[in-house]
Amino acid sequence: MYQSAGRSGQLDFYHIRSSRRTQAEDERWMDDWEEERYSDRYYSDRHEQKTGKRRRSTGKRPVHILAAVIVFALVFFMGRGVRSLAGSLFGAGNVNVTGDSILPEADGLLGKKSAAVKNKQIVYLDAGHGGKDQGTSYQEVLEKDINLAVAKKVQKLLTDAGYQVEMTRSDDTKVDNYARAELANKAGANVFVSIHCNYLEKGEASGIEIYYDSNNAEGGVLAKKTQSWLVNMTGAKNRGTRTEDFIVTRETTMPSILVELGYLSDSTERARLLTDSYQNLLAGGIARGVREYLAGVE
Repeated sequence: MYQSAGRSGQLDFYHIRSSRRTQAEDERWMDDWEEERYSDRYYSDRHEQKTGKRRRSTGKRPVHILAAVIVFALVFFMGRGVRSLAGSLFGAGNVNVTGDSILPEADGLLGKKSAAVKNKQIVYLDAGHGGKDQGTSYQEVLEKDINLAVAKKVQKLLTDAGYQVEMTRSDDTKVDNYARAELANKAGANVFVSIHCNYLEKGEASGIEIYYDSNNAEGGVLAKKTQSWLVNMTGAKNRGTRTEDFIVTRETTMPSILVELGYLSDSTERARLLTDSYQNLLAGGIARGVREYLAGVE
């Protein structure tokens, strides 16, 4: 059993060896991940969590006035140009764009409703943690709240684009991990996306990463497409995709991924994760990744 001191005395994590690995393999695995043991990758049945917790003037007035008029005109029209440019760059994922208009323009973001409307492809969204299980945290900032906020934004984007979207939870309730997977399986979902936030106790880390099960190749395809869109949309550090033994990705029968939106332990990333505009960008990245993947299997 592996134990780590909790953040501000709030949480303790216990690591138990996975049945898929030998003891030697598990020891190597533990060494590789020692510096990142507080990330949400331990959110599995093998990893139990306890909640505790200017320019010189010539003196000629006419010229001066004319210059002022020119400057005013430039500022006015350039301002309009910048706003227009921002709108066009948003689709390309320019990080300086606030993303405030992303949700009302779902069709523009994801394309016109197409086969998804006829086939009603099912996307199951899983807002990690909930209820007494707050997930990772930093003072009053709780992972479970960010997970749910982003999940609801993804839900709106994909629903407006014509997909049938289901949620493992739509409020602050705790749902068993196996039950989350079972819900998606019973619904016959086409894809499953679990949304989380990360944390690193020692050292520094930031960025987005996505996990999938090693026995689910299509999950890997979905992960790579979604990771690409998320990084392009947000400008966040690309931490790549990798495999891990999580209940929600292992027990689901469809392509499944677990998305780590960023690190609450990083002050800059934490501040972004709390803003509505950045959450919109994250939701847009996930929605685009899902849409691109499903378009390829329609």
